[in-house]
Amino acid sequence: MTCLQFIRRCLAIFHKYVLKKIILSKNISLLITIFLIIIIVGFGKLIFSSFSLLATHQSKLVNKIVRKEEFDYIPCTSDAGNSPFATHREKWLVSNKSIVDAQLKWKSFVASIPSYPTHKYAGSGIVSSAHNGYDGCKRLVASLKILRWLNCKLPVEIFSFRGELTPYQILMLTEIPDVKSVIIDDKESLTNRGHSQYAIKLLAILKSRFEHVLWLDSDNIPARDPTYLFDLPQYKYSTAIFWPDFWFTSIDNPVWRILNIPCRIQDYEQESGQILINKKSAWKPLNMALYMTTDKLFQTLLYGDKDTFRLSWRALNVSFYFVRKYLAIGGFEYIRKGEQDNRLSNTPLRFCGHTMIQHDPNGTILFLHMNLLKGYFYMKFPHNPQYPQLLNMSNPWRIIRQYSETKPRLRAILENRDGFGCTDLSEGEHEYYSSIIDVDYHSIVSANLTAKYFEFLNMNSQLFPETSDIQVIDRNWTQ
Repeated sequence: MTCLQFIRRCLAIFHKYVLKKIILSKNISLLITIFLIIIIVGFGKLIFSSFSLLATHQSKLVNKIVRKEEFDYIPCTSDAGNSPFATHREKWLVSNKSIVDAQLKWKSFVASIPSYPTHKYAGSGIVSSAHNGYDGCKRLVASLKILRWLNCKLPVEIFSFRGELTPYQILMLTEIPDVKSVIIDDKESLTNRGHSQYAIKLLAILKSRFEHVLWLDSDNIPARDPTYLFDLPQYKYSTAIFWPDFWFTSIDNPVWRILNIPCRIQDYEQESGQILINKKSAWKPLNMALYMTTDKLFQTLLYGDKDTFRLSWRALNVSFYFVRKYLAIGGFEYIRKGEQDNRLSNTPLRFCGHTMIQHDPNGTILFLHMNLLKGYFYMKFPHNPQYPQLLNMSNPWRIIRQYSETKPRLRAILENRDGFGCTDLSEGEHEYYSSIIDVDYHSIVSANLTAKYFEFLNMNSQLFPETSDIQVIDRNWTQ
């Protein structure tokens, strides 16, 4: 019997055995008192019903947004598509004893995680790390200046291990308003660093002063002020927002058995160039993710830190929102020098993608992760006469390539083409094939943003060498 049914039953009994007798006795004051009580009870029922409906609606909304998405999950197969992380399957040959030992080990670690330190963290902010490789500090400075140019007011903490940055580099970072440099040099952190080169991301998130953290890799450019992410229901009703990688995982990877979670065909691997985390509500999975980056077996089965987040959250059954829109690619088209221009012949253009383009939960482009571009940033690219802002700038962003529809098991490509590491989207027909759409990069991403980034990067395109073997070709998008 529900609460409302019980109230109705009580009122019926009261009317039958009490109210009739009072009416017959003609006791006016008592009748008025009972009438007022009935009105109050009626209002109480109405308010209770309203709150019940509101709670039910909110529960359904949370389930739809975060926990129970609109499709039924299907178990994945042995197929790992074109994933570069599934090329050494011999690493997956793990004995049953090793799997059981690994299960006991991670569960023991989780049981030992201390309670969340309530008064240690507060507020929201951006966290990143910096180092010397590939001009990492220089690119990070440019990205941080872009954030401020976009009027992002969030405080920023930049983490590095002692000795990784020069005093001048630290000065370049901290001259940007509300940016703080944090040096990691405690013994435990240095030990974790010795176990894994990927440990700094988790260490930085855990050590930052913020309770709500937006992590950004140093080569990640925001396309707009990301502050609004902290107020989205996809974040407020869960504990984190994660973004997809190009690849999907095979069921043959023993990590599923170790963590005792299903491999699902709709799931893509995680790309950790941007992560949004509520440390208070995700304290245990966050610590477990750090454990996974320092555990030898997990690092044999996974690739760095990127998947430790979603897997630890799932292993501990902690809710998170995973952006389902498949990422797009920013890049350029080219031919080998000596081949005829494709505009005059049938010579095939080759697409080289270098930037992972990530969307917010509503499908709007938000992050431009230059994970491959840093390897050949100093090539000379032709100018963009269509965009005066980019005049005299060697601009590698010419095309956005994307699938027309997000489906399970889309097959991206990562390969070395003519000396370049390039990503592309597979056009081959398969069960989950989706057609490919190409658009002018700066019809979607502001040319002013690109121009500002180059300005902040302070690169002189006149010093760049001519590309010796390829010729970058621009399409005529007006045709």
